[in-house]
Amino acid sequence: MKPTLIAVLLMLSGFSVFAEDQATYEKNLFNMFTTNICHEPLKAICADTLKIREKRAKKIKLMKEEIAELAKPNIQARVAKLPNPDDYFIFRRLFYTIYNSIQTSIIINQEVVKIAHKKYGNIDLNIMTPALEDRVKDFIYRSINESSIDESSKITFKNIIHEVELLTYGEFIEKIGMDENSIALQSPCGPSTLQNNAFAWTQENKKYVLVCPGWLISNGNIANEKERFHNVLMVLAHEMSHHIDSREYPKAYSGIKNCYKKHYASDLKPQGKDRRSCRWFPKSCPEKVVSSHLFELVADSWAFNVLDLHMKDENMGYLSGKKMIQTSMMKLCGSIDEGIHPSGDFRMEKMLTRHPGIRSNLGCSAHLGDSRPACNIK
Repeated sequence: MKPTLIAVLLMLSGFSVFAEDQATYEKNLFNMFTTNICHEPLKAICADTLKIREKRAKKIKLMKEEIAELAKPNIQARVAKLPNPDDYFIFRRLFYTIYNSIQTSIIINQEVVKIAHKKYGNIDLNIMTPALEDRVKDFIYRSINESSIDESSKITFKNIIHEVELLTYGEFIEKIGMDENSIALQSPCGPSTLQNNAFAWTQENKKYVLVCPGWLISNGNIANEKERFHNVLMVLAHEMSHHIDSREYPKAYSGIKNCYKKHYASDLKPQGKDRRSCRWFPKSCPEKVVSSHLFELVADSWAFNVLDLHMKDENMGYLSGKKMIQTSMMKLCGSIDEGIHPSGDFRMEKMLTRHPGIRSNLGCSAHLGDSRPACNIK
């Protein structure tokens, strides 16, 4: 391998950056000046991206505030036409109070979606394309094919992924009609629909991945097409994989479940009934806490397999691989374990940077921190 001038200068200063493969060479050189993601993933992904995240968050916040302000006149005008509960006696007053609350939520959703599409409609076109959907699905098909799950499950899973439809929130609302379903969707997208979120959804046995206007704005705001793809690939792969997760197909994931029970149950946080169960029946705690987290752990595992394939396809070395991981994962910085989703720290330290393929792509050593194995869908 031909050394760079800076590598020669570093060598003369007492440093060694030479290696037999490109990934290790890049890692040795780059780690002279930056955090090693192999050994300090949290610092590399979160601390080192703080200024970028703050700058981007500030810009997105202003865009969302502008949309909310532009939507306000139409919202106020439509809400003003709703019945006044004070004009009715107690039972009808209660009815119209509840009715108005529901209708107000629907109106807010509708008007914000209209403004978001009108002002930033090109964002939908930049991100939500059939080519994007096909590309993400192709990665999942390949990951399924390379896994060791049984052949029957592989066929079932690929057929399910094929049926998943990727839609914006607005497209979905238009497709099903704006009725009581919008209330169920209100939480994933937030009261104003501007939550930075994408989520799996099943409606009348049809499977979807829906993206909120806030998610479109946040990701459409990324000018670089490659970086934008890196930012959405893991999210969409994760959400599509929820349609083939452990809730519907527990037998296919018995291996990964047992791995987490044996090695990582104490790193996951029990909540609600799981906390009570762990207090009174501690021996059953690993089963309870892993079962509550498993459908998120499984979706993450498929998504990390997809990242691994993408890194291999692009021949990513340490530098490009680290940048992609930072772009894909920094949105999880500071996220907590609420009893279903593992914390961002867990997903970075115990899952992503323990993934054998990803570690190999980065040129990392075999293990990170301790001897516990990676729990993956193999």
